[in-house]
Amino acid sequence: MASNVYLQYKGKTNLQHGKNVQVTKLQDDLRDRVLSLEQDFIQFLKPSDVIFSIQGLDDDFIDTLIETESHDRKTAVRALMKEILKDEGLVTQFVYVLETQGYKRFIDPIHRTFPDKGTTFCQEYFEFIIKCLKGELIEVLDALTICGNLYQNGCRELRDKEDIEAIYSRSGRTAACQRLFQIARRRKANWALLFVEAIKESQEYVKCKMDPSSTNEDLKRTGIVVRQEEPDVVKAFRNISQWTTVSGENEGSYSKRKLPQTIDKKERGRDSK
Repeated sequence: MASNVYLQYKGKTNLQHGKNVQVTKLQDDLRDRVLSLEQDFIQFLKPSDVIFSIQGLDDDFIDTLIETESHDRKTAVRALMKEILKDEGLVTQFVYVLETQGYKRFIDPIHRTFPDKGTTFCQEYFEFIIKCLKGELIEVLDALTICGNLYQNGCRELRDKEDIEAIYSRSGRTAACQRLFQIARRRKANWALLFVEAIKESQEYVKCKMDPSSTNEDLKRTGIVVRQEEPDVVKAFRNISQWTTVSGENEGSYSKRKLPQTIDKKERGRDSK
């Protein structure tokens, strides 16, 4: 009888030990996944978005972190990550808060959810185009409308929307656009796709002019004059290629590659008509 009781106790103990080992492995795996994204956190995370919802952080630490963030966000992120990674419970809370705050950019790789190659290519393609035309876009975009569209798609939080609206009221449209670009990449890795879609919904002619894949029909439909003149850099390249043609390559082929259209400031008021 006593031996049976002992065996039952031993079986329960082993089972509990197995569960503890499994939980420990899961916690270690979660910590490793968070640690692997440290550089992404440094680049995109805003500590004040999450620290007030993480239980167990010292009040003095939070105050110091907020002060640091006001003048050096990246240093504040490094300090937060160092503190979070000390405790497995804090790591779990950190991931939960990221999810509730809409930081899908981090949550997807933590959960091992990755986009297909086609989506990745489109994201990188539009991110490159936006980077090239950022200065011109700032001069023509309707910051409030685009911010509203991004908010509806979950790419912006309410506090971001209110921040941009306040800047618009205080400093004008251009300053609001600059702020919009600063925070556009923060929450979602596919931000460029969402950004272009927001432009298309509010200012389609701008989307057509910034997208090299736009056809002549797209340009005409949105009221844009199709320009036949080549950019100077393409002309120069053609002149050089005439002397460096190899294996029968058509030296004029480079001129057929369409580059992003220049966005004119005077067309900014088109949508208001």
